[in-house]
Amino acid sequence: MSLSGTGAAAVAIQVAPATIKFPTTGVGLASSPTTVTVTNTGTITTFNNLTLAVPAGFQLDNNTCAAALGPGLSCTAGVEFAPTDGGAQSGSLSVTTSTLATSVTVPLSGMGFDFTVTVSGSGTQSVAAGQSATYTLALTPLDGSSGAFTFACDALPTDALCVFSPSNEALNAGATGNFTVQMSTGSSTASARPQNPVPLSALPLLCGLQLLPFCWRRRRKLFHTTLLFALLAILAGSIASCTSSGGGTGGGSGGGSGGAGLTPAGTYSIPVTVTSTGVSHSATVTLTVD
Repeated sequence: MSLSGTGAAAVAIQVAPATIKFPTTGVGLASSPTTVTVTNTGTITTFNNLTLAVPAGFQLDNNTCAAALGPGLSCTAGVEFAPTDGGAQSGSLSVTTSTLATSVTVPLSGMGFDFTVTVSGSGTQSVAAGQSATYTLALTPLDGSSGAFTFACDALPTDALCVFSPSNEALNAGATGNFTVQMSTGSSTASARPQNPVPLSALPLLCGLQLLPFCWRRRRKLFHTTLLFALLAILAGSIASCTSSGGGTGGGSGGGSGGAGLTPAGTYSIPVTVTSTGVSHSATVTLTVD
């Protein structure tokens, strides 16, 4: 009697990697996926009703694993961290099949990031056009998370500008930070007006002053006398020109825009937006320009 048979490897599910730790991820966002490979290490048995599952706060992406996985075959799936709350979170990827009595799990962990931003003190100020208002805001990372923060003003009124101090900020877990935002409402036309250059009528006077030392250094009387008369003529012409020009830097005949470069009067609601790790929150301040 001849005998024959086929040796078979033990039926088992192999999952790699064995554990996944995700980087800090903002609440409401998703991390880059980590690819998990599921392998049927057996040589004759097919896995039926194969299922991959993750808990809340994690999600599957591009899952190629079908209900059946033949012997020696593999499939892949991406696992993402998608926190709904700030703080440390953990769970497990579970791989099950009706072919086996036990499942395989892969530990998952990550830090969810979130924070709050609030106005500290008065959030409503009134200033005259051309003046500045300063607000203080407080930052608080939540549930043991930390981050680097940047600031911006949204929906600024015409000719308004905001300047932050500090310009950005980094906070460790458990720390609370403060920053200020100064909102300017433009500059007055008087301070913005360029200074008048030296008028052309003053050029003869300047030339005469330049010739004066040269004149006194000459020793010959005739040349001295000639230069002296030339100097007197230049000075006389300069004085007449200055007198006819009227001097001064008067503002003209009145009227005009008057408010050019100034924020128009009104009450404005301005969101101050703080961003870190892809998460943005805003606090609104009120600015009244008289």
